[in-house]
Amino acid sequence: MKPLEIAIIEDEPNYQAHLKQIISDAPDLVCRRSYSNAKSAIKGLKNNPMDIVIVDINLPPGKPGTYCIQKLRKAYKSNPRIKTKFIVLTFKDEDEEVFNALKSGAMGYMLKSSSPSEILEAIRSINRGEAPMSPAISRKVVSFFHSPIDISLSDREQEIIGLLADAVPLKNIADNLFITIETVKSHCSNIYKKLHAVNKVDAINKYFGRIRFPFR
Repeated sequence: MKPLEIAIIEDEPNYQAHLKQIISDAPDLVCRRSYSNAKSAIKGLKNNPMDIVIVDINLPPGKPGTYCIQKLRKAYKSNPRIKTKFIVLTFKDEDEEVFNALKSGAMGYMLKSSSPSEILEAIRSINRGEAPMSPAISRKVVSFFHSPIDISLSDREQEIIGLLADAVPLKNIADNLFITIETVKSHCSNIYKKLHAVNKVDAINKYFGRIRFPFR
């Protein structure tokens, strides 16, 4: 069976070498290309798609791994024969980083603290159409989707809850936004309903505890 062709986008030389070694030890995988930044990766992979691309989140100079994934997916979109899958492998497990990576098109998210066997299994499972994630990441995803909170606030509602969080009085909010205080109260009522909040403090806590997840 033809080995899976892998590309690595990782700016830390030692860890890039570590990944190459892990892959070279696997008879069903082969590392064809490696890059240390998003620009060279996009240029090199645009016309040379791999089966699996392993991407770090933080890539110099200021172009995150999510940017790289988005650009390559856009380049491949016109060719349905390209089936490249992306997996993020990083030290970061912050909520926003996780969900931004998944939104960008990554099918898996693993931590660099994962063992070699876990990394290899993640690569193989993503090829099978699964979505491998480190246990801590899986818990974050499950926790979010099991939450009953609706954070789909309108732009105006987002403005208002931001002002509420800054302790701006309702009258001042109305003046700042050039609307009536009754309209502000109506927006507040809708915000509380969407967030399943019982009062202003509850709404602020729930919203700013969840807003970091970029699904809205």
